[in-house]
Amino acid sequence: MRHVAAILKMTLCVLAFCPAAAMAQAAASATSSAPAGADGALLQKALEANARGDCPADLMGADLLAACHQQISVIQSMLSAKGKITRLEFLGTQQGPGGQAETWLVVYERGAQLWGVSVGPDGKIAGMFSRDD
Repeated sequence: MRHVAAILKMTLCVLAFCPAAAMAQAAASATSSAPAGADGALLQKALEANARGDCPADLMGADLLAACHQQISVIQSMLSAKGKITRLEFLGTQQGPGGQAETWLVVYERGAQLWGVSVGPDGKIAGMFSRDD
């Protein structure tokens, strides 16, 4: 069963939370004016909304929003099972195929996950990706 859950989480990452085109666009046009670690509040708001079954248009770019709507039932189930977020810890930035993203450790009442988040020039999340810790 754990193997199936791992495959599902990788599928979420590939299909819903890693829109490479959106992340590449964000990286190409983003400025370096935001300090490192500035995207944690957006990430937390998006995760809390997803756990409630919402895809917040005010937080997500168009491509990510479309992917979220397609898979929200699976995303909601995964996140709500972990409980409320108890803390976020900024781990740094990473350069990936889609551009630069911040890496965060998100600790829940029942578990933790590593999350990456990339924010576009419009201030909305262009890409999110996760991996269980």
